[in-house]
Amino acid sequence: VRVYALVIILNSLGLVQETIMMKTWRYRMLAKIAIASIITSGAVGISMAYAGFGVWALVGQIIALYASRVGFLWLFSHWRPAWSFSIASLKSMFGYGSRLMISGLMDAMFNYLNQVIIGRMLNAQTLGYYDRAIQIQELPTKNNNAILHRVFFPVFSNIQDEPARLA
Repeated sequence: VRVYALVIILNSLGLVQETIMMKTWRYRMLAKIAIASIITSGAVGISMAYAGFGVWALVGQIIALYASRVGFLWLFSHWRPAWSFSIASLKSMFGYGSRLMISGLMDAMFNYLNQVIIGRMLNAQTLGYYDRAIQIQELPTKNNNAILHRVFFPVFSNIQDEPARLA
C-alpha cells in the first residue's frame, strides 16, 4: 500500500497537462497516451510476473501505468510549470478552491464514515458486500458523469467569459 500510494503523487504530476489537452480538444492525443500507457504497464506487469515478483507485479503494473501516462503527458504537452508565485492568483482562486476542498473532504468523510462503522461493528465480509453493492449502484452514474465531464468541460471553459452563451 505504501508503494501503491505513489500513484497519488504520480497522478498529480500530469493533471495540468491533461486538463489543458481536454480544454483544447486534444482527445485523440489523450487516447493515444492512454493506449500507450496501458501497453507499457501491461508489459511491465507481465514481465514482473514472469520473473517471479508475485504480488509486486500488480503494484509494478499500476505504478508503471501512471508513470508512463505522466511521462507521455509531459512529452506531448507544451505546458511547463513556471517557478513563480503570484499572491494575486492565490487570492483570486483561494475562495473557490478552499470551498471545493472542504466540500470534497466533507463528502469523503460522509461517504466513508459508514464503511468504517460497518467494518468496526460487523465483519470484513459484510463490509465487502456493502462496498460492492455501493459500487454497482454508482456505476451508471459515475460512467455517465465521466463522459459528460469530458464533453462539457472544454465547451464551458471556452465560453466561461461569455455569460449569455454560458447560460
